[in-house]
Amino acid sequence: MINFQDKICSTFAFGYGSPASGNCESSFNQTDSYYVIGRLNSNGSTSVNYFSDDPCLSDSWFATRNASQETLSRHSCDANQFKWYSSNDDKDNSGRNGLTLTPNALIGVGFGFLTLVIVSVTFVFFRRYLKVKRIEGQSKWPTGPSEAVSLNKVVLHGQHGLWNDDVITTKRLPRDKILVKKLISRGAYGEAHAGLFNGHLVAIKRLLPPSRGSLEPVNEFLAEAKMTATLDHPHIVTFTGVA
Repeated sequence: MINFQDKICSTFAFGYGSPASGNCESSFNQTDSYYVIGRLNSNGSTSVNYFSDDPCLSDSWFATRNASQETLSRHSCDANQFKWYSSNDDKDNSGRNGLTLTPNALIGVGFGFLTLVIVSVTFVFFRRYLKVKRIEGQSKWPTGPSEAVSLNKVVLHGQHGLWNDDVITTKRLPRDKILVKKLISRGAYGEAHAGLFNGHLVAIKRLLPPSRGSLEPVNEFLAEAKMTATLDHPHIVTFTGVA
């Protein structure tokens, strides 16, 4: 599935693929951890279910993305600014009117196609927040030059990426309202903290310092934030914003 930055699906944002095997598959995103089950259904529709744990049992399900046969076959721009593609496109395109894609969209499709693969958007979400009974180790949001402007470095160098995307812009938060507290977990690319925003307990996710000055990891991080901001489900933590 290909995600676009506008409602008419003309400006490419990002795209990812998932095997349409019907089996529980591990995450295809480097900055988070979750599992998916992708399917190409007999009626021509497609779906991708997202789970927080392996082996993708019902109690770990948190979201579903799907497309009808018409949306998939016509590569229509759906209500969430996505276009769907599948490995059946080569067979289905016989006798159908051609579809013109922008160069950026073609690049995205090229990355997404694999044998028996449907292209699906990475659903990027903050891991379900672990309840913290006691928050220890208070620290203020970094304000030094090494961290406070780290996510802005690529912008200052003229590489905007998704930083000026409409969804990201409307979700920006003032740094002085964020209080970082206890470290919850750290991975290869990022770390999660417990913290406070306007007096409310929140989970805060940040890139590790080596990744903050490079456009690609920053853009992937913002893509996660954008996708999380568009989702509303009782099994998903509420997205507050980006600072």
